[in-house]
Amino acid sequence: NGLLVNTDAEEIPADWTDDEVLVGPIPVKIEVKAPAVVNEGETFEATIDVDKIAELNSGQFDLSFDSDVVNVVSVADGCLDGVAVPVDKWEFVDADTIRVILEVSGIAGVSGTGNLAKINFTVVGEREERSVLNISNGLLVNTDAEEIPADWTDDEVLVGPTEVRVNAPEEVEEGETFDVTIDVGSVVNLNIAQFDLSFDSDVVEVKEVAAGCIDDTEMPISAWNPIDSNTIRVISELSGGAGVSGSGYLAKITFEVKGEGGDETTLDLSNGLLYNNEGEELPADWFDAEVSVKIEIEIPTITVKTDKAVYEPGETQKISLTVENSLTRAVQVNLGMSFHAFEVAGEPYLYEWEFLETGLFWLPAESVRSFELPVEGLVLPEGEYAWSAYLENVVGMTISESVAKFSVRATEFESSTATNTLAASTVPMPNEEVFREMRANLNQQAASAEVLAR
Repeated sequence: NGLLVNTDAEEIPADWTDDEVLVGPIPVKIEVKAPAVVNEGETFEATIDVDKIAELNSGQFDLSFDSDVVNVVSVADGCLDGVAVPVDKWEFVDADTIRVILEVSGIAGVSGTGNLAKINFTVVGEREERSVLNISNGLLVNTDAEEIPADWTDDEVLVGPTEVRVNAPEEVEEGETFDVTIDVGSVVNLNIAQFDLSFDSDVVEVKEVAAGCIDDTEMPISAWNPIDSNTIRVISELSGGAGVSGSGYLAKITFEVKGEGGDETTLDLSNGLLYNNEGEELPADWFDAEVSVKIEIEIPTITVKTDKAVYEPGETQKISLTVENSLTRAVQVNLGMSFHAFEVAGEPYLYEWEFLETGLFWLPAESVRSFELPVEGLVLPEGEYAWSAYLENVVGMTISESVAKFSVRATEFESSTATNTLAASTVPMPNEEVFREMRANLNQQAASAEVLAR
């Protein structure tokens, strides 16, 4: 209900601000201070810092940690304004906790700013593992045997350096838009991130930069600007000086493809910086990515069929292969076939024999070729089988493969006999002579196709 009035009886506008008083002594601030990032295998020092304490006579605290990440090697005396704070005793309470007891000799006590103890750790964990250094059960006593009120604050260390990677698809389609994230490994108290991302603007173009996310916390984009036609600079920052710990991504960048099939670009990270909420730089390794525009290639297709789905022992099986080349040019391919048994006498079974493959031959442009192969005297144990046929060319064209499954009715074979026969790698009937005839037949038909192609 504040009111201020001037000599003209006019109200003077004012903002009114409260204050607060604390009954009793102000708590002393005790903080665990350790490097934000430590390296695999190294040793480092953590201090138990204190600000403006008076007449300290004794004290104790427990410090807990993840012993799979860091472990205590030794504990040394602290120091307040040049005066030692002796560590009377320290011991392991369990594998993840030590207890430290402080004792200042004499009745004067020690006052000032500094640290209560120095604790040396060795790093036993691996990159991107973290450990909280948790201080608890703290008690400080002055020279009058009175407890000194204190606020105790933990710290956290990360085994680093962390990795920052461009996460992008290897191939993109002409004209499409796609998202790229700037992934970051485990971080501790990250507050600000900055990086430049370069690319070939003839291949891709940035359309939007959106906020990142680390362990469900949004990492807002405070600014992003083109440095030139091929580079943008991105800055992300948490408001209020807070920090975030965990893994995720610093930003999401949407690109539009401007290039054509076969074009490539590197998404290159440079000038990267990470800072925690105390303004300390967090070491990081930065990794680029490659993106290429997909070349749309039509390929010849092949289908394989059997004349029946179920056969009696001894029947002649007819296999039909059809190869279609819809391209406007002839292509050079291999034609091959394999035989598979995937269930024998009701039991799952893996058996495969690649029994033939033609030499390279030409398929005419915009043509369809058919190959007919008979398999006489089919004698197989009861089970389910398959023929698979495939095409493959000499310049890395995607394999075109087709499978035809069929089954054979029961024969006099017992399950164990059938399994043993196949397990011994004995080729089921039809025998190798039949396969040789099929190979010769297929090669002869393929040669005819090559003559037509030329």
